[in-house]
Amino acid sequence: MYQCAFLIFLYLIGLLYINVIFPHLSNNHRQLLSPFFGVGFSGIAVGLLLIVRIPLSLPVFFMCLLLILYLTRVLIKKLSLYTLSWSQSFNKILSDVFSAPFVLYAVVSCFFSLTAFADASPDSTQFEATGRYFAQGGLVHPSTPQMAFMLNGRLLIVGAMHAINRLFHGYSLYALNPTMCVWLLFFLAYTIFLLNKTVDKVTRIFLVFSFAITLGFYKHFFNGMFDIHSNQLAMIFFTLAIVSLYLFAVSVEKSWVYVGSLAIGFACLTRVDMLMCSLIFFFLLTFIHKTNYKTIIYAWSIFLVLLLPWRMFTLNYTPWGVWYVGPEKLYFLIGVNIALCLVSVMIHKYNIMHFTLFKKSPFILGSIIILFLIFFIPEKIQLSWNLFIKYILLGHSTWLFLVISLAVSTISFYYLICHDNNYYILITPTVLYLFMLFLLVAFGGYENVDHSASRMVFHAVPLYIYSLFIGFFMAITNKPKPARGMFAT
Repeated sequence: MYQCAFLIFLYLIGLLYINVIFPHLSNNHRQLLSPFFGVGFSGIAVGLLLIVRIPLSLPVFFMCLLLILYLTRVLIKKLSLYTLSWSQSFNKILSDVFSAPFVLYAVVSCFFSLTAFADASPDSTQFEATGRYFAQGGLVHPSTPQMAFMLNGRLLIVGAMHAINRLFHGYSLYALNPTMCVWLLFFLAYTIFLLNKTVDKVTRIFLVFSFAITLGFYKHFFNGMFDIHSNQLAMIFFTLAIVSLYLFAVSVEKSWVYVGSLAIGFACLTRVDMLMCSLIFFFLLTFIHKTNYKTIIYAWSIFLVLLLPWRMFTLNYTPWGVWYVGPEKLYFLIGVNIALCLVSVMIHKYNIMHFTLFKKSPFILGSIIILFLIFFIPEKIQLSWNLFIKYILLGHSTWLFLVISLAVSTISFYYLICHDNNYYILITPTVLYLFMLFLLVAFGGYENVDHSASRMVFHAVPLYIYSLFIGFFMAITNKPKPARGMFAT
């Protein structure tokens, strides 16, 4: 039961953080988001200890978590944002411990801890070995073999979870991913139910249940959640980030923007390739009409404060010419994110954005990139077409269903967008992400069929299925916009 205790700890520490940072969110939303925040901030605490070269131990870890929370609250007060007192935050936690969501989470955690089912692989042993090394007081040394791979491929969030699990006397971290995946399913189902109050309750319950069955038993979601990998947590944080943007667009609660910024920051600390997804997140945030200059500044600040310290730290230990992720790729991805930050801030500061043109810009730029590749480096197009399109998406049965349904759903896209402009936020990320994977395969320099892109497609699956069911509700009601303030306390 050590692992169950660890999972419940993640819920409670996440609940403490979210009560302090986002008091405007409803109780149910705070509790549904708590485990994910517990994972994210626990990983940040481990990363901070590694940066300042303090060996990891349970007392030091707890003190670091509380220090980060204290500094966060001080910053919130400096920005004159509303926050609860410490006593109010702890009182809310005590009341939430006896609530239905916490009991449900405890049951799910205990179930997966007791069943002890997991699909281990060579990657799993690498994650666990990394975690055990740091749990035993290990620090980052440049002379350590494959240190760049350990830092960029096995840390931060997933490796930190394995390390903390060892501090809780757990052995193999087999219950984390299934618990978090099932909890994501509950969060998405709950938001679908709330977003469509104009639909009668019986229809809502039927469609929400259908969504849970469709996503929960989709073979890659169901099988993948038992893998001891980083893909599941990256998928969860990416999904949370985009769904948070949609909830912000259909409500008046700005807290959702900052929830999304934290989630995409955690995603980028889980896997390096999520730095592509952060571009999608901030592009979508930039053109949402409700976004103002302050919101953009705060959102980018949250993201960069989470991202840059760890990435700058890893660059110190990443020599040129390494086989996994070299400094040139890290500099490029970080640089593109910073460039988008400057553009989006300037657009909102001087109010110079043409929203319609900006929404179309990725598709215009994508077409230009494809034409450039066809005429000047056709071998790149040929490689990505054969490996990513023909083999991974079409020729391989793994993702054929996803591609067919995506092609069919584009037919109804223009019909749905007429009823809710915000639907663009849900359907566009899947298209942009697949295009980025196309470019990744083209320029990645890796030509074997076991390409990471075949697993990275998994990251967009929950979001895409979620968008389909939101579209179903729109088609039924033609009144997609929920009551204002629905997502506020």
